[in-house]
Amino acid sequence: MAWSFSGQWWKRWSARRRQLLETCRETGEFSAWGAARCCAPLSLDAKMATAPTEIKVTPEIAAEHGLTAQEFARVKEILGREPNITELGIFSVMWSEHCSYKSSKVHLKRLPTRGKLVVQGPGENAGVVDIGDGLVAAFKIESHNHPSYVEPFQGATTGVGGILRDIFTMGARPVAVLDSLRFGPITAGNGVSEKEAAKNRRILDGVIRGVAHYGKRKTISFWPRRRASEIP
Repeated sequence: MAWSFSGQWWKRWSARRRQLLETCRETGEFSAWGAARCCAPLSLDAKMATAPTEIKVTPEIAAEHGLTAQEFARVKEILGREPNITELGIFSVMWSEHCSYKSSKVHLKRLPTRGKLVVQGPGENAGVVDIGDGLVAAFKIESHNHPSYVEPFQGATTGVGGILRDIFTMGARPVAVLDSLRFGPITAGNGVSEKEAAKNRRILDGVIRGVAHYGKRKTISFWPRRRASEIP
């Protein structure tokens, strides 16, 4: 992912980093968080290095990771044993709605995926169809609802970035991004509080800016199909 830093931001970041490094050198105290903040090596004493860190995975911890009882049982069946905390994390991510489309997969399977003009169907990074004259077109659709709700600007930006990445990996060149956006009510009234409307306006603003920001950096045309929708 490409980042664009302003000169002023970079000066503040560099000054803060130097300050943290000096503090670490003077005190000789390092922590995982402090090391990450000041970009200094993490120094562990013998006691820390040998401290037990294994976490016993329980059904409750699996549930906290978003896995149902049936999914947790399936994980144990696949591994032939109880998963450790790292393996549980990997399964929880790969089996999440965002990665595996658990709730929408049943509907997606109803769509046609084969035909004489389909060069590449499901299974690769993006679909490819023959448009004639020796040319093909690659298409990719992705939802980024949850990331965009949590952090609108970055959630929308990484959503667009993921789509463009999948087009590039098929050997194609992105030419346009079409976004069908839906938000909650952005004005108060009819049972909608000003607090809720303000939250939706914040999400709307961040998503629009995030999508446009990434597209412009890649010189991709940005076509929002609909900026907002008043949902009762």
